[in-house]
Amino acid sequence: MKRLVGIMGCLCGMGAGIFLLLNNPLSPPVYSPAEVSDTYQWKALEFFGISFTPAELLHVSSGASNRSLGAKEVGLASASIILLRDKAGQPVALATRLAAINKSPDMYAENVGVDTYTNIFWANSGSVLMHGYENRWPLIRDNLVAVINDPDQDSASLEYAVSAVRPDNAPTGIVGGSGLFSAVGGRYSEIIKKDPDQPDLYSGAISLEIAIK
Repeated sequence: MKRLVGIMGCLCGMGAGIFLLLNNPLSPPVYSPAEVSDTYQWKALEFFGISFTPAELLHVSSGASNRSLGAKEVGLASASIILLRDKAGQPVALATRLAAINKSPDMYAENVGVDTYTNIFWANSGSVLMHGYENRWPLIRDNLVAVINDPDQDSASLEYAVSAVRPDNAPTGIVGGSGLFSAVGGRYSEIIKKDPDQPDLYSGAISLEIAIK
């Protein structure tokens, strides 16, 4: 009987752990794009640094990156040049992005943060500078679930809404601009997925909600 009780206790504990893994109320809220936002599909043209795999997000990756930035001090960061396309698939803007992993992920709150700094340039129009915060925990969660349920599951088609509120509630969003965008503010949100053409990288969609200051 004691053995049965012990087994039942273990099963209940595992069930509770899986439930919290999938539905943790402490996880930071994510931003969703508004109906009035302008959405662009993006893809990295050039990329250097870590690609934010689940292992790298948890600081357990031991392999050297073939896209290294070449400096130990920026080992938790990446730099990229991004092409943005409109809904018709036409290229409309270029962007540069710096991204860095939070050095202290909060696993209890399912918060594995990445700070991003993005500058989008529209030819003959201007640019906007944006600071964002992303919670990459859903990527780690789905990899853990796949290991438990189906190691051969293809996650290439999965999309993740990653733009989230910072743990310290510091403001994020559109922080400045130039040209036609010199007096604007607002916020933005992103969805990412594995890039089918570059399996070790991500592509996605960015939705801008620009407002006049």
